[in-house]
Amino acid sequence: MGDAGPRSGLQLPGRGVEQRLLAEALEDAAGGQPCALVVHGEAGVGKTRLVRDACDGLTPQPWVLWGTCVHFGEASVPFAPVIGALQAWWARADEPTRAAMLSGGR
Repeated sequence: MGDAGPRSGLQLPGRGVEQRLLAEALEDAAGGQPCALVVHGEAGVGKTRLVRDACDGLTPQPWVLWGTCVHFGEASVPFAPVIGALQAWWARADEPTRAAMLSGGR
């Protein structure tokens, strides 16, 4: 079967707790309570699906900032996910939004 659209009503097996935590955080954020979440785990365990499913169907659509880890053998680049997420936001945001965010306003 093809993808019929948002899957927000479906449960990911074994991820009920995580889905509830994400839903609560998104509700708080929609209500004006700032939040930041870090979803981490091994490659291929469903992190992207978990977050996308939690955001599907939300109105208005939230700004979800995505960052990825960078590994060089045994070493990693500290803060690479945060820097990548903020760079992507900066590229998408219009000037009034950037000014308001950087000034602490809404």
